[in-house]
Amino acid sequence: MKFRLIIISLVLLALSLVAGWGCNGVPTDTEPGSTFNYNLTGALIQDPNRDSSIIIVKLKRDGADYVIANMSFGGDILLFSPLKYGFDSVFSSSKSRTSGYSATQMNLIMDDSPFLTDTAFVNVVSSFNIDTTSVTPGTRIIQGTGTASYTWTPSINTEGYVIAAVKADSAYKGQGYSSFLSFGTTQGTIPADAFVLPVSSDPDTGLYNLYAYSISGSPDSAMTAMLLPTPLPKQYLDNITDGKFTGHFGSIEVSLLDTIRVVIIP
Repeated sequence: MKFRLIIISLVLLALSLVAGWGCNGVPTDTEPGSTFNYNLTGALIQDPNRDSSIIIVKLKRDGADYVIANMSFGGDILLFSPLKYGFDSVFSSSKSRTSGYSATQMNLIMDDSPFLTDTAFVNVVSSFNIDTTSVTPGTRIIQGTGTASYTWTPSINTEGYVIAAVKADSAYKGQGYSSFLSFGTTQGTIPADAFVLPVSSDPDTGLYNLYAYSISGSPDSAMTAMLLPTPLPKQYLDNITDGKFTGHFGSIEVSLLDTIRVVIIP
């Protein structure tokens, strides 16, 4: 009877370990002795202005583009494309923002079995909005040179915000102004320099779109430059540092835009 109880206990322990492995999403290394080094860069960009939820990833193995591995995010398979979003050899997935990803932790899995399988954990940020009553000047008109200020609602899982402005007809073209704000800040000011001609410093008249971005992790600034209304101000440091699996990835949520107009009054 005692021997039978020992066997039952060992079986239950084994089952509990298997269940815990599956539920916790623990990173796995199928070949700890592998000589290959993997580097992953990319981002999740969710933008209600385009009703889009886009994941873009580039994977390198020993410094060269690597296209054979299987990539998935939150259970969705990332498909390989030789040329997508202006980049060569990327994995990506796209859907509407309304059917996109909610504010929770997702697994980004790189599977290059039998050499290496590993997981990066991504905190997806939630949707949020600019407070339309907070835009200053309240007339939404800048006469000559001046600044624009506004606030926004908090975003879940955020590690910081970016404030951005761009001429309406130049959005998503790698142009415009953007600046990082300190963690916890839900208000910002677009400086007068963002609304003037770079050579003469005269007012650059016209309609401007105003945005805020909520950011978690370390999204790739180059890969997101044409997928955001304005590019990110700089590149965050690597946040994937798991032995032979390194790189950076993060989540970005764009607010619905607001507008302001720059005019010259004779």
